[in-house]
Amino acid sequence: MILLMNMKQKLLFGLTCLLWSCSAVFAQNNDNPGIRKKGLPLMKSYALANFPILSHNYQFVQDSRGIIFIANNQGLIEFDGINWRQHQTPEQTSLKTLACVKDRIYVGGNGELGYFIPDKQANFTFISLAKQAKRVKLPLPIFTKIITTSSQVIFFSAKGLYIYHLANQKFDYLAPHTRFLSIFQASQRVFVQEDGKGLFLLEQNKLSFVKNSEVVASKKIQCFLPYAQGKFLVGTQYNGLYLYNGETFSEWDKTINNRLKATQLYTGLRLSSQYFALGTRDDGLLLVNNQGDIIQKIGKAVGLPSSIIFSLFLDYQQRLWLGFPQGLTQIDIFSALRVYNQKLGLEGIPYDALQFQEKLYVGTSQGVFSQDLRASSGQFVKLPETNGVNRSLTQVSTDGLLSGYTRGIYHIRNDKVSPLPFQGNVVRITPLDTTTRNTWLICAEEGLYTANIAQNKILKYTKVKGVKVAFDELTRVILDKKGFVWTSNANNGVMKLKLTVQGDSVQSLQFYDKAKGLPSSRNNRVFYIQNQLTIATQKGLYQYNITQDKFEAHPLMQQIGDKCPILWVNEDYKGNVWMLSDRDIIVLEKTNNPTAYRKKVLFHDIVKLKKSPFIHFLDEQNALFSVSDELLLYDLTHTTRQDTSFSALIRLVEWERAAGKDSILFGGEYQSTDTRATFGYKVNDFRFTVAANYLPFAQPNRFQFFLEGYDQEWSGWTTNPRKEYTNLPAGDYTFKVKVRNNEGGIGKVASFKFTIRAAWYLTRWMNIAILFFIALLFVGFFWWNAYRLRRETDRLETLVSERTEEITKQRDKVQASFQKLEEQRGDLIYKNVKLEQQQEVIMAQAESLQETLEELQIEKKEKEDALKLVEERNHYYTSGIRYAETIQKAILPDENVIKSVLEDYFILYRPKDIVSGDFYWFSHISENVHEQLTGEKNKSITFIAVIDCTGHGVPGAFMSMIGNTLLNEIVNQRHFFDPIRVLEMLNIKIRLSLKQEETYNVDGMDVCFCRLEKLQGGKQTLVTFTGARRPLYYKESEDSPLQELKGDRKVIGGLQRKKRVFTNQKILLNEGGALYLTTDGLLGLCDPEGQKFGSLQMKAFFEQHAHLPMAEQKKILVEKIHHHQQDAEQRDDMTIMGIRV
Repeated sequence: MILLMNMKQKLLFGLTCLLWSCSAVFAQNNDNPGIRKKGLPLMKSYALANFPILSHNYQFVQDSRGIIFIANNQGLIEFDGINWRQHQTPEQTSLKTLACVKDRIYVGGNGELGYFIPDKQANFTFISLAKQAKRVKLPLPIFTKIITTSSQVIFFSAKGLYIYHLANQKFDYLAPHTRFLSIFQASQRVFVQEDGKGLFLLEQNKLSFVKNSEVVASKKIQCFLPYAQGKFLVGTQYNGLYLYNGETFSEWDKTINNRLKATQLYTGLRLSSQYFALGTRDDGLLLVNNQGDIIQKIGKAVGLPSSIIFSLFLDYQQRLWLGFPQGLTQIDIFSALRVYNQKLGLEGIPYDALQFQEKLYVGTSQGVFSQDLRASSGQFVKLPETNGVNRSLTQVSTDGLLSGYTRGIYHIRNDKVSPLPFQGNVVRITPLDTTTRNTWLICAEEGLYTANIAQNKILKYTKVKGVKVAFDELTRVILDKKGFVWTSNANNGVMKLKLTVQGDSVQSLQFYDKAKGLPSSRNNRVFYIQNQLTIATQKGLYQYNITQDKFEAHPLMQQIGDKCPILWVNEDYKGNVWMLSDRDIIVLEKTNNPTAYRKKVLFHDIVKLKKSPFIHFLDEQNALFSVSDELLLYDLTHTTRQDTSFSALIRLVEWERAAGKDSILFGGEYQSTDTRATFGYKVNDFRFTVAANYLPFAQPNRFQFFLEGYDQEWSGWTTNPRKEYTNLPAGDYTFKVKVRNNEGGIGKVASFKFTIRAAWYLTRWMNIAILFFIALLFVGFFWWNAYRLRRETDRLETLVSERTEEITKQRDKVQASFQKLEEQRGDLIYKNVKLEQQQEVIMAQAESLQETLEELQIEKKEKEDALKLVEERNHYYTSGIRYAETIQKAILPDENVIKSVLEDYFILYRPKDIVSGDFYWFSHISENVHEQLTGEKNKSITFIAVIDCTGHGVPGAFMSMIGNTLLNEIVNQRHFFDPIRVLEMLNIKIRLSLKQEETYNVDGMDVCFCRLEKLQGGKQTLVTFTGARRPLYYKESEDSPLQELKGDRKVIGGLQRKKRVFTNQKILLNEGGALYLTTDGLLGLCDPEGQKFGSLQMKAFFEQHAHLPMAEQKKILVEKIHHHQQDAEQRDDMTIMGIRV
C-alpha cells in the first residue's frame, strides 16, 4: 500500500538531514585532503587476461577484517591483498550484488539469493534463502542490489522487494504497480524508485510516496548521494544530476550536467564532503567537486582498461576501486603524488625540468616538452625540432631558455626553438657570472667550454685547455665563493678547477677520490646543501673540509644510515633536506633543534630509481621527482602521517604432516581473540599463512612473527607471508604477526591462540602411577634378593666340602706327573741346542733378505714419486679445462632470458669433451630499445643462432668464446640487425681476431642464424635465415610437412681469395610452426657398428615429433640418441635448438 508522507515522517526526515548536515560540517575538518588537478593519480589494474575470474564486476564490499569481496559473473571473489579466491553457489550463479552483515556475505543474482559463511577449512559455505523467498513469491527474479539495515536485508529486483528479517529469518514481499527501477540508502533511510511513479520511502515494510518526486519518475536513477546541509545529489542515467533538498527536485545547474547529458551515468560515489566520483558507460571516471566542476577525467586513454564503469568503491585506505566488464582498477585518489608520463604526452626518459613563465619544461631522451600550467588538460606538447637527448635546461634571460642536447644547444623563446652555433653533446650549461649571466660554462662529452651569450646568441665559445675528461649525465657544476668550479663525471671522481681570466685554459686542476676522503672515484654528484659543498656518493653524503682540503662524512649520515647510496639531494623552501636513494625518497624535516632532523621515507612501493634522477622544487607547493621513466609531482603542503588503522590477518593455519583438506586447522574465519584452539600431541608441525587489510600498490607488505611460549624475540621483517614451526612440545602458545606497510606504518597485531595437549603417557596421573609401580618393584626386588642370598650360602658350604676332598686326590696325581716331567726335561734340553744352531743359519738368511727388501722399497718410492708428479700435472690440466667449462657455460645465454621471450623451445647441448666447439647464441631487442634505435614503434626482434667452430675440446672452446663475444658486439653493441650484415661482420672480425692473413690460420665456423619478428596481431612470425654451411629445418604450421632451407656454401673465417657474400632467405610461419637449428654433431654420431645417425633419420624425427611440446621432443630425442649410440664414443660436439613460434 502506497501512502503519502505524514507530518511525523517529514519531521523525522528533517531531523535526520540536520544530523547528517552537522556530521558533514565536522567531517570537513577531518576529511581526506583535496584531489589534485595536475597529473594522473597512481593506478593499479587487474586485467582479465591475468585474472580470468574478474569478469563483469558489479559490486564491492569490505568485511570487518578488511577483506574485499566482489560480486561478478564468476561468483563471489575474495581478495586479501595477496591472494585471489573464488567462491561459487552450487549452481555457479552469476552474482549481481552483495552486502556484508555481521561478517556474513549476502549475495543476489540470477534467481538466487542467500549468504556465504566461512568454515574452518578455509572455504565459504553458501546458505541459500531461495526456499524461504519462494514462499512469498514465485519465480525468483534477477536480484541487482542489496540494502541492509540494523534488522533487515532487502533484496532488490525490478519485479519486487524481498525483505529478509534477521530476527525471525522470514521474508516479506512488496510488489510495484509498474516496475521498480532502483533502490538507494542515504542518511539511514531507504528510497525506492518506481517507473512512471517517482520515489518512495521504505518504512516498516511500507512504501510512502516522496513529495514532488514525479519529476524523476521516468528518469532512471543511478545514484543517490548525500550532498550538503540536508541535500542530496540524484544522478540519472541520461538526464544528468538533480538536487533534492528534502522537499523539491531541481536540475543541478552545474558544468558537470552538460557532460553527463552527452553520455550515460552508470554509478556514483561520495568520496568526501568535497568530492564525488561518477562512473559512466562510455566516458570513464569523472571526479567532481561540490561546486559541480570536473576536477579530472580518467578514461581509457590514460590507463583505465575500459570506459565502461560498472561499480565504484572506497576502501578503508581511502583508495578508489573501479569495476569493469573485464577487470578492476585501484586508484590512490587522495594521494599527494601525481604522475606525468606518456599518457599525458610526455615521451622518453626525463633528464631535467624547469618551471618558466607559467609553463613546465621537461628535457627528455626524445626532445623538450612543455606543459601550460594554466590549462586544465595537463597535456604536454613537444617543442618542434627538439630531437635527441636533452639533459640540461637553464634560464638564459627573462624570456629565454637554453637546452643542451646531443648535438648542441637550443634557444627556446615563447616555445619557439632555434639552434645556437655550437657542436657537441652537451650535458650541462651553467652561468659563471650569476649577476650578468653573460659568461657560461658548457660541459660536453667532448670537453669543457666557456661561452659568451648575449641577446640570445653565442657571441664566442672556447674549449678550455687542460681538461681532458668527458662529461656525462652525472655531471653537475657548483661555483664556490672563491671562484673555484666543482664538477664530476661517472669515472674520474670530483674535480676542482680554476679558470684563467680569459676562460680559455685551466689555471689549476685537482682531482678528489679515495685519497681525499671519498669512498670511490665513481658515480659522484656535486651539490650545495646547507651552505656547504656536498657530494652524493654510492655510500652516503660527504662534505668538503676546506681546512684539510679533503672530504669527510656529512653529519646527515647519522640520520640516513651508513653506506646508503644517494643519487640526488636538494633543499626545499623550508630548509628540509630531500634525497633520492637507490630505493627510497628520504625526507629529513627540520625540528626545533637546529642540528636534529626527523626522518621520513615516502612512496617506497612505487619508486623505481634510474641513473638520471632529480628533485626540483617548482614552488613552495610542488616538488618534481624523476625516479623512473616518468615524473612524479608531489604536493609539499600535503600532511603525511603513518597509517596505523590497518591490521595483520591470519588467513590459514595448516598441519604440515597431514595431507589434503584435513591439514587445514584454521581457515581464517571470524573468531574472538579469546578463543583458544586445542590439538592432540601429534599435531605439532604448523604452517601459518598471513595477509593484511592494507593493499599496497607495487611492493608487498612486510611481516614480523612471534610465537609466544616458544620464540625468544620477534623475527626480522620479511615479505614472505608464511611462517613454519616444527616439533613443538606440548604447551600453550599464541602466534602473533605484525604488518608494516611501505610507508613505514605498523598495523595492529593479529594472534591465534592454541594448545598442544600432552600424550596420555606424559600426563600427571600417569607419572604418579609409574612412580608407585617403580616403588613396588624396588621392594619386591630387595625381598627376593635376600631370599636368593640365603639359598646360595647353603649351597656353597656343601660345595666347599666336596671340592676339598677332590683337591686331595688331585694333589697325589700331580706329584706322580711331576716325576715324569723331569725325565722329559732332559730330552728337551738336547733338542733346544739343535734348534739354536738352526736359528743362526736362519738369521744369516734374514739379514740378506732385509737388504734386498730395502732396495725394493727405495725403488718403490721412486716410482710412487713419479706417479704422484704425473697425477698432479693431470689434475692441473684437468682443473684448467674444468674452469674453461665454467667460463664457457657462463657466456651461454641465460635460460631465464630465453624463457621470457620464447614460450616453447628446447636446447640439446652435448660437448664431446669437457668443453665444446659448439655454442648457441640468443638476443632479444625489446620494443622500447628498438624504437629508440630505429624509430619504429610496436616492434621487437629476436635473434637465435647455432654455431659449430673448427675442432672441439679446448681449441674449439676458445673459438666459441671468440664467436660469442663478436656476435654480442655486432648485434647488441653496434646494432647490426640484418642477418647478412651480421655474418659478413662476423667473417671479417674472425679473420682479424685470428690474424689469418698473416698466420695462414684456417680455423672457422659454420653458422645457422635466424631473425624472428612477430607481425601485427602476433599470429604470424617472419623468419629471416642466413646460413654458413648449415641448413634450417622448419614447419610452417603444425599440419605442414618439414622443409629445409640450404645455407650458403661458405664458411665463416679461414683463408679467402675474395669477399664472401651471404644471402637472406625469408619464410612466414603461422602460429604453431616450428624451427630446428643444428650443428653436424648428431649426423656423424655412430653406433657400436659404425653406422652414423645421418640427416635422414634426424629429419624423420623432426617430421614425426614436431607436433609435441618442445620439452617432450627433447626428452624423446635424448632417448633416441642414447639408444643409437649405446656405448660407442661420441666423435663430435652436438647442439640442437627447437623453437615453437
